[in-house]
Amino acid sequence: MQHHCITEPTQIKQYHKVLIKMMTYLNGVAYTQAHEFSSEELECLKLHNIYCWMAWKVYGSNDPSPHNNPTEGRSTSPKHYKKAISFYMPNRRMQWNEVTKAGNPTRSE
Repeated sequence: MQHHCITEPTQIKQYHKVLIKMMTYLNGVAYTQAHEFSSEELECLKLHNIYCWMAWKVYGSNDPSPHNNPTEGRSTSPKHYKKAISFYMPNRRMQWNEVTKAGNPTRSE
């Protein structure tokens, strides 16, 4: 697997842990830290999947109301999660296309 712009092994490990946690939550499978996801698996990720997981991680609910405050994470947590997930996306440089639901969902507005 080829990665860009990051040479720090500890940062890559942190990003991989985020990906493992999200995929475990979404698929209901207890992946090991050694698991490598295929491009096909990652291409199946949609904006809604990533949003629900981030909301659950920060708010404790996958559908928080605008009145909810973060209880499970800091306000900066979603930015870190987004960066970590984007690092592994096959089409990481592409914008998210809301009509076709294609591209990199972490680059959605």
